[in-house]
Amino acid sequence: MGCCCSADEEPTLGEHSSLPDDVIPYKGAVLQYAFVDMKVIGTMFMGRYLKTDLVPHYAAFEGPYTQGFRVVGLKTVPGTFEKLRVQYGRERRYYIPIQAAFIRPVGSPVAPIGRVKIVQTAIEFNESVSPTNQEVVQVTSEVAHLREFEATIEENGREGFQLVSFEPSGYRKKTTNVKETVLQMDLIFHRPYQSTSGSFMYQSVIIPVSYSAVGAMPVSRRQVYEIANDVTPHLIEILQQGWKIVDTNYLSSHLQGQFRPAARNLTFNTMWVFEKPSTAANDLQPRWECTIIKYKHVVKLACNRMKTTTTWTPLLVEMGHRGWELACILDTAESTREGRLGIRQTLLMVFQRPLL
Repeated sequence: MGCCCSADEEPTLGEHSSLPDDVIPYKGAVLQYAFVDMKVIGTMFMGRYLKTDLVPHYAAFEGPYTQGFRVVGLKTVPGTFEKLRVQYGRERRYYIPIQAAFIRPVGSPVAPIGRVKIVQTAIEFNESVSPTNQEVVQVTSEVAHLREFEATIEENGREGFQLVSFEPSGYRKKTTNVKETVLQMDLIFHRPYQSTSGSFMYQSVIIPVSYSAVGAMPVSRRQVYEIANDVTPHLIEILQQGWKIVDTNYLSSHLQGQFRPAARNLTFNTMWVFEKPSTAANDLQPRWECTIIKYKHVVKLACNRMKTTTTWTPLLVEMGHRGWELACILDTAESTREGRLGIRQTLLMVFQRPLL
């Protein structure tokens, strides 16, 4: 039996769909990206509900801020982990790679422009799976309680902080209601030293993402799926009312590896958060445009870890040259085998930039 260990190779840019072409060169700011890669310790009890803690890594965000960058996104690298050598009873501990992305306009002063803040909160949602007939499964989810999430945003907003990104840090089921899931979140806030926009208002919107089984064979737990709908029209409709994208995440623990039902068609709900200045509450003039790039993310088994063999960093850098700011990266259920020990997963990389 061969060993799956191999020497680390430098990740290369993953395959992706075509970049948006500007017939007329974009006259807005060219953006420079910076990245901070972290290994966050995650714990899993009896093989369920991985939890991570980002707070000990707070200092890692401060370095780019001293150089005039501001944070625009936080993303757990999908499908990757490294098992810690020392384990404790039924609890399993892993290193989970997480990347923070920062931007600054090219030519801007290399000096601090603000500060970053990390706050932990939670969203509660009800989730159920409709009976499967091997054709259609609707994973129905709706927000049960956003009070803590909204209160955290409002409280920090009063202090001048603007919500930038939110990333899941764990799931757990409520003992009082088996259908109700608590999604624990790390919220990333930015506060500029010199604010010109005042406070911000936010709205959350549910957008379904659908998948269709590939091939004519009967579906199984190892079924390959492809994305069946395009969320871009939904985003454009909201941006045309003056909103800007903050971030998104699935309202589903099933897609996160706990259990994925098998059927020819699957639908999961995603929650998107948008913002606009409070002074523009009644202004429907569009301020931002968006584009989505499909990116192929590849991970491979290597000894006690799953490592990535691709990197999206060069793609973000190139999009920055065209004025595009990362809005969010959405995992999908569209994945295939890559060789004997790898997986190729499609990610939706959402970018936005100011309309001129």
